[in-house]
Amino acid sequence: MLAGTQPSSVNYDSRAGQYRRNGRFVSRATVLKEVDKEVARTEVRLQAITRKLIAKKVDLPTWEEEFAIALKEAHIRSALFAAGGKDEMFPRAYGHLGANLRTQYRSHLDKFAHSLANGDMTAKQALNRSKLYGQSVRQTFFDVERVTREKEGFTLGKRSLDPQAQHCPSCLRYVTDGWVGISDIVAPGTACECRGRCRCRVVYARLRDFV
Repeated sequence: MLAGTQPSSVNYDSRAGQYRRNGRFVSRATVLKEVDKEVARTEVRLQAITRKLIAKKVDLPTWEEEFAIALKEAHIRSALFAAGGKDEMFPRAYGHLGANLRTQYRSHLDKFAHSLANGDMTAKQALNRSKLYGQSVRQTFFDVERVTREKEGFTLGKRSLDPQAQHCPSCLRYVTDGWVGISDIVAPGTACECRGRCRCRVVYARLRDFV
């Protein structure tokens, strides 16, 4: 991620919980744009794999294997980006990554494959469903980001709504009235009807930032 930059020019500052590019902090807006780019790339890749199945260029087992690999790779990239890079990953972050992937595989992908095998979906429906899987990588980013901030010593969080987006009933409940303990923050896209389409915003802080 942070495409278009030289790897040597970008580093992660765990004390600040932010990326730096050429010594300057990368804005939150830029980070979220990179997440959106990863989502878009994954949507395209997953739909391309499903198009091969629709065109009968691959059989169902091959489709499922390719789809699962592409999904796994995208979730890993998202988790690494949230944690600050591979060297910053830690057991709890890997745990959340693994849990999210298991949910996608067992609760969603198996049912998707079953529906395709039974002919319960049109080609358009199958492509739309594939796109939704691409959006799921956003959930992993926010989930791993939250536990990473905890590891870095951040103790407070604040969740708000994107005024330009529509929100599900759960998201309306998760909005915080100012700063709350980080353990009270529900990461965007998790435990809500929006899932990977969630546009809620979260920022984190340490208590010492207010002293």
